[in-house]
Amino acid sequence: MRHALALLSVVLFAIGSLTAAPASAKRAGSHFLAELDGGALLTGNGGPALRVALGAGGKFKHFPARFYLLGQFAASSYTATAPPELSRWSGSEEGQFGDLALGPRMYLPIVGRLRLFVEGLIGATLASGSYFEQGLAPLRAYEWLALAQVSAGLQWRVLYELSLGIRAGFAFNQTGLTGVARVAGVRDLTRPTLAAGLTWHF
Repeated sequence: MRHALALLSVVLFAIGSLTAAPASAKRAGSHFLAELDGGALLTGNGGPALRVALGAGGKFKHFPARFYLLGQFAASSYTATAPPELSRWSGSEEGQFGDLALGPRMYLPIVGRLRLFVEGLIGATLASGSYFEQGLAPLRAYEWLALAQVSAGLQWRVLYELSLGIRAGFAFNQTGLTGVARVAGVRDLTRPTLAAGLTWHF
């Protein structure tokens, strides 16, 4: 009987150790994230925007902020019609941006599960566009452009593994032929974006 009780004690201790390990890991915080968000590109007359991001990082001891190195792919599109005073062309433009970028993100706790994040990324953009005017063949162009992007947003940690968030960002491209914007008379090389999304922490 005593042997049986001893064996049962060992089994219970082992089970307790296994179940306590995830709790300790959770208290230590997650080190990786995957993010998916969607929203609107506000360039020209606007259009949809989608982004996928992956990150890795952590927290310094006795310091409230968390830091991640973030990599992203973003795709967005827009339509634009040039105001008559800016262009003698009466057509319209459709364009797309494909952004590849890498850079740091910082999280700061605000209250409870609410956190503020800011990020600054650099990379490259494949900008393409088509200009349409009645009676003329479409004009199409594309070009790789250098990219700098800054974003800020809020996240609510719904679960240990999941956050809901909103984000406002600005993408800055080098001066160049952004799609066929210069033909259409639209010269907005600063692209604002508003988005909402999900972030998985692991």
